[in-house]
Amino acid sequence: MLKSGSMLVALGLALHTAPAHAQAPKIQQDRCQFGLLRAIDANSSAISGRELRLESGGVGYRSALKAPKGVADPSVYRKAWVSIDAHDGRKSLAFEVAGCADRDRCSDKAMQKVNYQFLYTKRNDELAARFGQRIHLGFRFKVDTVDGADPAILTQFWQGAPHGPPFALSIASRSPGKFSVRASVANDHTGSNPSAKRIPIGSRDGLEVGRWYTVTMDAMPIAQLGENQEEPTLSIWIGPSNSNEKTSLARYEGAWGYTNSPANCVYARRCETKPPNAALDFAFGLYRKASELPIRVEFDDIRLSSRADSADPDCANAR
Repeated sequence: MLKSGSMLVALGLALHTAPAHAQAPKIQQDRCQFGLLRAIDANSSAISGRELRLESGGVGYRSALKAPKGVADPSVYRKAWVSIDAHDGRKSLAFEVAGCADRDRCSDKAMQKVNYQFLYTKRNDELAARFGQRIHLGFRFKVDTVDGADPAILTQFWQGAPHGPPFALSIASRSPGKFSVRASVANDHTGSNPSAKRIPIGSRDGLEVGRWYTVTMDAMPIAQLGENQEEPTLSIWIGPSNSNEKTSLARYEGAWGYTNSPANCVYARRCETKPPNAALDFAFGLYRKASELPIRVEFDDIRLSSRADSADPDCANAR
């Protein structure tokens, strides 16, 4: 752990003497940057090329893309771009998976995906989530259109293919203009099959389509709980962006994530030769089974920090 002075230098924050009445905004700004390890700001981002490569703040992020097999132009079925003037005069990262009415190509096994790996910007990234270590994440998102009651994964922790996500936050809609979010986990007990029965840990109904929300997370992957485990291994809060109204979505004290055991995954070909990664990535975007209806979401201000306050995109508005 860096000492506070070293961290401030590393983050490029200049300390200076100022009158007491002028210090409050500067102190607030410093507090919202202190401990920040990585951030994606849509205002300084670009998405380009057939692989939809994302660049933000001088860092490149890899995409993961899927479309129904055999289509002439896969880009029709999954898109990502920088949206202009999305909220408060800012840009956003927009994601869309189009509707697919071709039943031969869009069967129950067909998937649509466009998302980005946030922690693995290079192989064995030092910022990847590791078992027994707590990290803090935050992001803003808005649902523009949502496809019925079938869930779509919005964010997930990931331990490599062909394993299902050890954590997933999904969205679905059962009434016009509203949607719900669901948080779930998987572990060695459930198995890592994507089709395994997951453990629900929290949900929220009645969220508004077209409104920006902020999510913050405290996450500590633990595959095997210790005898003295008292702190939650995963806590999630959600509320309208630019407000102080976030409330708890989930508080989970159990195990999540997979150990290096191919026996946890028994369905997929070559599964026994592909054990889960030792470290976890965090992905954001869209991932769902192909559907006849489109779905579109937007993200901004995705943050990773060693501190809870600076991981919050609404940090500057906190009292």
